[in-house]
Amino acid sequence: MASVIAVIQISQQVGKALVDYYQSARDARKDIKDLYTSLGELEIVLESLAKLYKRPGQVQLPDSALILGPEGPLKRIKDDLETLNSKLEKKHHSFSTLVALKWPFEKKGVEKVVSNIEKGKGDLRMIVGIDNLDLSYKQIDILQELRSEIAQAQADATRQAIVSWLLSGVPNPSRDHNAARTRHQKGTGAWLTDSQDLKVWMESENSFMWLFSGGKSFSLLWEKLHQLIYDLAGAGKSILSSSVIDITERRCSTPLSVTIYWYFTFADHEKQKVLNMLLWFVANVLNERRDIPQRIHELYAQLNHGMSQPHLENVLEMFRVVVQDFDDIYIIMDGLDECPKTDSERARLLEIIKDIRNWNIPSMHIFVASRQERDILDEFENFASDDHLRIPADGKQVKNDIELFIQKRLSEDKRCSRWKPALKAFVQERISTRAGGMFRLAALQLEAITPIAIEARIRAAVEVLPRNLDMFYDRMLLEVDAENLVFVHRALQWLAFAGRSLRLYELAEAVIIDPDQPFSIDDRFMDCNSLLEMIPAGLVSSTPGTFTRYEDESVRIPSSELEFSSSCSTRPHNFDPHAPNSINDEDNGEDDSDGEELGFDEYTTCTIRLAHFSVKEYLVSDRIMKGPASMYSIDENLVDKAIAKCCFRYLMHIGDSRPQIHARLLYQFFLLYYSSNFLVHHLEKLEAQVRDPQVDDLMVEFFDTGKTDAWRVWVSVALRVFNIPKRSLPDNIYTTRWDRDSKQQYPWEIEQKILLHPITWLSSLGLTEALKQALPALPPMTLDSIPQIDDGFDRLGLPLFEASRIGCPKTLSVLLDAGADINTGLGTRRFALMVAIHHGSEFVKLFLNRGAIVNAKNCGLKWHDSPLRKACLHGYLEVVKLLLDSGADPNFVAKNNKYNDVPLAVAVARNSPDLTKMLLAYGANPNYVSNDDMLPTALQVAANFCKSVEMIRLLLEAGASPNLAPRGTSTPFHLVGCSVPKSPQASIEIMKLLLEYGADPYKRGESMRTPLISAVAGYCNNEVLEFLLGLKIDIHAVSNDGNALTMAIKSCYPINEPVRYRCPTTVIILLLAGAYQCADLHWQRAYNLARQLRDGPDGSVDDTSSENLFMYDSDIDDYESDTDRDNHMRDKEIIFDWMKAYDAKRNTEAVEKMEEIVSDVARLFTED
Repeated sequence: MASVIAVIQISQQVGKALVDYYQSARDARKDIKDLYTSLGELEIVLESLAKLYKRPGQVQLPDSALILGPEGPLKRIKDDLETLNSKLEKKHHSFSTLVALKWPFEKKGVEKVVSNIEKGKGDLRMIVGIDNLDLSYKQIDILQELRSEIAQAQADATRQAIVSWLLSGVPNPSRDHNAARTRHQKGTGAWLTDSQDLKVWMESENSFMWLFSGGKSFSLLWEKLHQLIYDLAGAGKSILSSSVIDITERRCSTPLSVTIYWYFTFADHEKQKVLNMLLWFVANVLNERRDIPQRIHELYAQLNHGMSQPHLENVLEMFRVVVQDFDDIYIIMDGLDECPKTDSERARLLEIIKDIRNWNIPSMHIFVASRQERDILDEFENFASDDHLRIPADGKQVKNDIELFIQKRLSEDKRCSRWKPALKAFVQERISTRAGGMFRLAALQLEAITPIAIEARIRAAVEVLPRNLDMFYDRMLLEVDAENLVFVHRALQWLAFAGRSLRLYELAEAVIIDPDQPFSIDDRFMDCNSLLEMIPAGLVSSTPGTFTRYEDESVRIPSSELEFSSSCSTRPHNFDPHAPNSINDEDNGEDDSDGEELGFDEYTTCTIRLAHFSVKEYLVSDRIMKGPASMYSIDENLVDKAIAKCCFRYLMHIGDSRPQIHARLLYQFFLLYYSSNFLVHHLEKLEAQVRDPQVDDLMVEFFDTGKTDAWRVWVSVALRVFNIPKRSLPDNIYTTRWDRDSKQQYPWEIEQKILLHPITWLSSLGLTEALKQALPALPPMTLDSIPQIDDGFDRLGLPLFEASRIGCPKTLSVLLDAGADINTGLGTRRFALMVAIHHGSEFVKLFLNRGAIVNAKNCGLKWHDSPLRKACLHGYLEVVKLLLDSGADPNFVAKNNKYNDVPLAVAVARNSPDLTKMLLAYGANPNYVSNDDMLPTALQVAANFCKSVEMIRLLLEAGASPNLAPRGTSTPFHLVGCSVPKSPQASIEIMKLLLEYGADPYKRGESMRTPLISAVAGYCNNEVLEFLLGLKIDIHAVSNDGNALTMAIKSCYPINEPVRYRCPTTVIILLLAGAYQCADLHWQRAYNLARQLRDGPDGSVDDTSSENLFMYDSDIDDYESDTDRDNHMRDKEIIFDWMKAYDAKRNTEAVEKMEEIVSDVARLFTED
C-alpha cells in the first residue's frame, strides 16, 4: 500500500514539473503532452490499485508479490519516474525563474519513458484484472452460498406451512408414548428388545413384525377360541411397543433414518382415525427430509395451498413420496385392535398396511401390535413368511415380566409392608401363573387381595380369584346397589362413547339427563363425588385436574382438556385464541377460589376414563348379554342416539331461559362445554344409522328459533367460543355490549337478522339424513334466499355452496330436490360449480346433469374465473374433458377477469401438454390476445415460463404466430432469450424452432429492443448470446434504453444483486464482437461510461448522448450495508479495467493477454 502511494506522489511531482516545462519549452510541448497524458492515466490505474488495498477487511491480494516485488511493474515504474523526476528537478533548480527552462530530453528518450510507463500500466492492469477475477470467483462462491441459504430458508418456510397444514387437528401420539414409558417396569420386555427376532426385523429389507396376544394356534374352531382371545386383552403390548420405539429412535442417529409411530386408543376418537395416523406420518417424515419432493408441492397447490383438507388417497400418495431416499424408516403402530370396525375404519387400516408393504421399499420396517382378532389375523396371514415375523406376547417370557411387576407392586404398596416374604412369594407365583400373560388381570387380582389383613384369608382369596377379566367385571357390577344402577349404567355409556374424556363434574351432570324427558336442574347431585363412589373402582381411572376458570375477559381450560377439544369430530372444533372470551390453555397462576365457592375440588375436577380397553370391549360384547350383569350391556348405536338426545335436551333447557350469552354461563351449566362442542360428533355417527323419530323431533325443535333460544345459544358458544377451524364466522355477525357502569358483559350476543341458518350448517357438515328431516319441518323458505354470511373465502354461504365445498353428492341432491337453483350466484362469490371441480369428474357430472351452466357470463364476479379455467389452473384433466364435452367454450373469458386469460394460457403456464392438446382439439384459439400487459398470448406465456420445446411445438403446429406481440410487448423469440433458461441448449433449440416457423429475429419488441438487447438486459446465458450474435443481429442497434453494450453495463449490477455471473463475459463477448466500434457508443463513449461507473459523473466527461449511468445507480442508503456498496463499486472497477484492456489502439499487448483468458472466464461465468 505504501509503495503504491509513493509512486502516486512521485508521479504528481513529475506532473507539476511538466506543467512548468510546458510553458517554457515550447519546442518540446508534444513530448511533454504525451508524457503528461501517460502519467495521468497511470495515476488512474494506481488509484484503483490503492482502493483495492484500502478495502476494509480485505486480505492482501494474492498477486501482490507480482506487483510490489523487485522485478514487478510498480518497482520499474517507480525507478523510471525517480530518474525522470531527478533530471527535471535538477534542470528546474539550475535556472532562475526569469530564464526559460530547457527540456532535458531528446524525443527518443521521451518515447522510451512513455513506452516503459505504458508497459508498466498494462502489466498492472493485467495483474489487477486477474487478481480481481480471482476475487470475483470468491464472491461468486459467497453469493452462491447466500443464495443457497436463502433458498433453504424459503424451503423451510414452505415445509413449515405444509407441516402445519397436515397436522391441523391431528392429536400428538407422543403423549401416549410418554405415558407408556412411565408405566414401563425396568427389566421387563427384555425378551423382545434383546431378541434376535427384533434385530432381524431392524436390519432386514422391507421387514414386518407383528406382536400379538391371544394364543399361537388357530383352527376351524375359531368361535370356540374367541373367548380365550378376548380374555388376553391387557398383555402389556403398548409398553412393549414403546420399548421398540425407544430402541429404533436410538438407531436413527443419521439424517437418513427416522422413526414414526402411532398409538390407536379407545379413549380418543381422533386417534382411532387412519387419516390422522397418515397425516402424522407424512408430516414427521417430511420434517426429516432435506428437500421437499416436487409432488408434495403439486398436491399442496392442488388442495388450495392448505385451504382444503386432504383426502385419504392424497395423504397416502404423499406418504409414498416422502418415504423415498431414506436408509431406514421404522414404522410402529400399536393397538390395531383398538381401531374400530365401524365405518370400515379398521378394514381401511389393514388395506393401507398391505399397500405400504406392497410398495416393496427396502428401507421400510413395519412393527404392529394388537390382539389376534380374526380380521387382523386373516390379513397378516397373507403376508410372505420370509420377511414376516410373528411374536406372541405370552408364554414364559411374559410370565417373568408379570412376576417383576407384582414384585414391585408388593414392595411399594404400604398395605403389603407387613407381609412375610413367604406370603409375597406365594402371591407372586400364583397370580403370575394364573394371569395368563395379562398384566391387566394380574393388576386386578392383586388389587382384590391387598386390602385383606389376615394371611390365611389372603391365601384363600388367591385360590378363588376370578380367572378372567369378564368374571372380574361381572363381580364388580353385581356389587353396585340397585338404586344406583341407572346412574352407573349411564356413566359407563358416556365414558364408552363420549367424544372425549369427561371431567367428574361433567359426567355427574350427564348421568342425570334422561334422554326421554326434559332436563331438570333439581336432579343434580349435591356432591359430584357421590357418583364416583357409585362406580366400581376397577372399571374407571381418574387423572387429577384443576378447576376450569371462566373469567370476565378470558376463559381458561387446562391443557389436558385442550387435548380432547380437537378430537370431537371429523371437523374438529378448535379454540380461537384471538376471539373475545376465547378459550386457551394458559394457566394464569391464580388460586381457584371461584371453584371452591362453587364446590369444586381436586376430585370434582379430575378426568374420568374407562380403566382399560377391555372394559369397553366387555360392555359392548355378546358375552355380557349371556352373563349375570346383562343389565349393563351397551349398544353403541343406542348410546349415540341417547347422547345426542341428551345434548339437545340440555341445550333446549338453557335456551328456554333465554339467557344472556357470556362466559360465566359455562359455570352454571357444566355440560354446556361438551354439548356445544361435540353435538356434531354424535350427529355424524347417527348418519349411518336408522333414523330415530325422537332424535329427529328434538333436532327440529332445537332448530326452531321461534320456540326456543337453544339454536342461538349453540351458535354463540360452539361457533364463537370453540370456533370451527377454517370455517370461522365474520366478526360483524356479533355485537359486543360492554356496560362498564353495571359491569355486565355480553360479548357473544348474536344479531338475529344474520343468525346462521340451520340448513346452511347441516349442509356444511354433510349431515344429509338430518337435512332430509329438517327441510320439510322448518318454516317455508326458498333455499336460495337463506341469508348467507359472505365475508371471504372461508365464510359460510348458501347451503348449495356448502354442499359443493365438502363434495357431498347426497347433500347436494337433497338440496336440489328441495328446489335449490344450481346456477344461483353466491353474492360476490363463485357459483357452486366453481367449487365442485375440486371433487372430481363424478361430482361435476352430477352438477352438469342437473343443468349447471358452464359458460355463465357472470360467473365468478369476484374471483375473475370460469369453471373451465379453474379446472385448467389445478390440472384436473378429467374435469376439463367433462366440461368441454358439456359445451364449455375454450375461448370463454369470465366477465371481470382482470387478465382476460383464456384456459389455454393457463394450461400452458402449468406446462401441461395434455391439457394444451385437449383445449386445442376442442377449438382453443392459439392466437387469442388477452389484456395482460406482458404476456397477452399463449405462445408468449410458453416462451417466458415453461421453456418446453414440446409445448412451443404444440402451439406452433396449431397455428400460433411466432411474431405476434400485441401492444408493443416482446415477441416469443425475445422472451426465450431474456427469461430464466431451463438450460442454454433448450433455449437455443426453442429459438431454432421459432425461426423454423417464421420468427423474425430482427423484429423490435418492448421498448424497441432487439432480441440481442433483451437478452443482455435479462437472464441471458453466454451460449444464447453467442447464438444471437451468430444470427447477425445488429449489435449497434439502439432501443429506448440504449444499445446492447449499454444494457450489458447497466444490467450488470442491480442494487439487490451486486454480482452477476455472466457480467464480465457478457461485456467481453460484446466487445470482441465489435460493440466498441458502435457509432453512437465508440470506444471513448464506453471509456467515459466506465469512468462514470467507477468515479461518478464528472463535468469533464463528454456525455452528449445523455447516457448517465448513475440514473441507474443508487445512493448509499439504498444498500443494506457499506460492504454491499463497496462490492458494487469494486465490480464497477473491474468493468472499467477490463474495458480499458480492450482499447486496441492504445494497448494491443493487454488485449492479447486478455484474449488468452477469455475462454476460461467464459467457462467459469457461464450459467448452466
